[in-house]
Amino acid sequence: MRPLKLRMKGFAAFREETEVDFEGVELAALVGPTGSGKSTIIDGITFALFGSVARYDNASLVMPVISQLEPEARVALDFEVSGQRYMAVRVVRRTTSGATTKEARLEHGEAVLAGQARAMTPAVETLLGLDFDRFTKTVVLPQGRFARFLHDDDPKRPRHELLRHLLNLGVYTRMGEEARSRARNARALLDELESQLQAPAPTEEQVAELAARAEAVAAAQAELAGVSREIAELEIERAEMRLEVKRFGRLMRAASAVTVPDAVRELALSVEQAQRAFLIAETKHSERRTDLNDANSRALEGPNAEVCRNLLKDYERLGELEREIEDLDARRDDAERSKRAARKAVEQADDAFSSATEALDRVKAVKSAEVLVAELEVGEPCPVCRQPVVDLPDHDIDAELEQAFAAHARSRRQKEVNDERLAEDNQTFVEAKALHAAKVQQRSDLSDRLSDEPDEAALSADIDAASGLAEARSRADAAEAEAHRRVKAAKKDLKALEVQEQESLKGYSRARDSLAEIGPPEPKGSLLPDWKALAAWAEVQQGLLGEQETSAEASRRNAEARLGAAVQRARELCAPYFEPGTDPQRYDVDMAHAVERATAVSAQAERERSARIGLEQRVAEVHAEEAVASDLGRLLSAKGFERWVMQEAVASLVERANERLLQLSHGQYSFEVDSMTFDIRDHYNADEVRRAKTLSGGETFLASLSLALALSDSQAEMSSEDSPGLESLFLDEGFGTLDPDALAGVAAALTELGATGRMVCIVTHIRELADEMPVRFEVAKGPATSSVQRMEA
Repeated sequence: MRPLKLRMKGFAAFREETEVDFEGVELAALVGPTGSGKSTIIDGITFALFGSVARYDNASLVMPVISQLEPEARVALDFEVSGQRYMAVRVVRRTTSGATTKEARLEHGEAVLAGQARAMTPAVETLLGLDFDRFTKTVVLPQGRFARFLHDDDPKRPRHELLRHLLNLGVYTRMGEEARSRARNARALLDELESQLQAPAPTEEQVAELAARAEAVAAAQAELAGVSREIAELEIERAEMRLEVKRFGRLMRAASAVTVPDAVRELALSVEQAQRAFLIAETKHSERRTDLNDANSRALEGPNAEVCRNLLKDYERLGELEREIEDLDARRDDAERSKRAARKAVEQADDAFSSATEALDRVKAVKSAEVLVAELEVGEPCPVCRQPVVDLPDHDIDAELEQAFAAHARSRRQKEVNDERLAEDNQTFVEAKALHAAKVQQRSDLSDRLSDEPDEAALSADIDAASGLAEARSRADAAEAEAHRRVKAAKKDLKALEVQEQESLKGYSRARDSLAEIGPPEPKGSLLPDWKALAAWAEVQQGLLGEQETSAEASRRNAEARLGAAVQRARELCAPYFEPGTDPQRYDVDMAHAVERATAVSAQAERERSARIGLEQRVAEVHAEEAVASDLGRLLSAKGFERWVMQEAVASLVERANERLLQLSHGQYSFEVDSMTFDIRDHYNADEVRRAKTLSGGETFLASLSLALALSDSQAEMSSEDSPGLESLFLDEGFGTLDPDALAGVAAALTELGATGRMVCIVTHIRELADEMPVRFEVAKGPATSSVQRMEA
């Protein structure tokens, strides 16, 4: 198991949402001050997987994982097993009496492997190949346990009890109890089996005799099956011969009844005459149709009366355009003359207006004050002082000035009238000119179109010619219609005779069908010849059918004789096993019942004999099992056995631990074991052996760590062969007692351990050791919650 991501919320020190990313980590340290939550991260991993925390005395205790003042704790772990990704989620909620697991599930992709707490823990154990106890010995190594294991001399908790717990040696006690229980059960089973041996059972000779009888009945059944098939085939052959005799007799009667009816001869003559009449009418109709096609072709190739009439209308329109153009010429000339007169009047009015304007300007120059008075209006500003005019001055306008204003106004009005008249005359001239040009263009276009057409006299002649062709086509059409009517009448007469012929053909078909099975001649499509051919053929068949009937009768008698012999043979086969009746079709069924009875009796005897043999073998096996279980129970209950096993386990453990301790202590220390007591051999001091309690704090940690790693490897070997490999290791030990050299040795050992493919993560507050790790998870404790930050070296 290799963790990938851990997410916690409301879990112990981590009240707020916190994520720890282990992706790509091979060697890392959880570092931070005491109480910041380093060990809580490991607790989160074990809780997500198993719902338990190793540091609690009670594995089922869940309430302490919920942060204070929080209603629930949520933990989710993404992890990898054998290259496959999984996710474990657990949610614990407070209740009035404690806490309960609200949600628990194990997922693999989109598949939910377990959806509740009760099913999730067994699913995780199956997936990892480890239970909670073994997981906390091989993957998570808790604080202080192996120091106690090294030093513990408490008589209430002797070292071998702790070793039995760590190495799971209590299994041998359970094995002894199981062996003695199996011995008792085997003895009880023996009493029951031996009582069953008193029941009678068939002998080998009896079983062989019954088997031989079953084989004989089966052989008779097999031979009877062949005889039954022969009987069935002969019955079919006899029935077929009977049918053949009847068939040939029926066909002879049908052949003798075939003669040509007189009505067929008369009808054939009438049909021939009607066919000739129909052919003559069709020929006439074809001729009239040819005449009609010729008339249509001439009419199509001749002049088109409608086209000619349209061309005459175009000639009429051309004359109309000539007259319209003459009228437009006069209108255009009148408009041009009127426009010239209007232009002259405009020029005269312009001159008069200019003279009146000059006269008015002269009077204004002389009598400017009177001009100002004339221009004042109440409410408007004065052009001199710019003040609004309240009252008009009481001055009389000068008569000369008044006359000048009046003359100027008249000349202006006359000028405007003349300008308007000139505009109107000019527009009339433009319109007349445009209309004249349009008519001239129409005349030109129409003249161009008629330039290649016949003249009016020729068009009138073409119209008369087209009328004559139309009359000729009408006469040809009437002649074709009459010829068509005559064809229809002839065809109707022929159809009526063909209907009679079809009715007569039914009689021919019935006569032919009565002989269809012997291949009568195929009809050629002509009624009278077909009848004659069928009658001649039937006369020849009468003699052949008589010979075939005689031969079929002889074959029937032969099949009947052979059938009687086969039935007699079937009776002889059945007689030894049952009384055969008169119906041979029942023989196979009765023989099958006889085989079934004989086989059942033989099989029952075989089963009873096999059961007796199996019972005797089972008695021998239970005797052997009882002896083995009794011996094993006796041996496992003997004093000293467990101590011997424990000594062997400790010797193996010490051998592994010495490899680590020698490396960590730079070759100074190794373990010695005497009567379950761990001593230390000091290779730097003449290989002196001394008690483990004499080690310093740092040396004690190195020795405890060596034992912990050795036990982790041992526990991994104790897992089943198909269990997933141990891909991670968490060391939650105190490194504070180590000097710098020891820390460097531990760091080197951990680096070597990480290079084996495991993810190794240590928990420490020693900054020097943490800095040696390629990845650090900085755990900090805040006022409300702890936090984690991943740092790369």
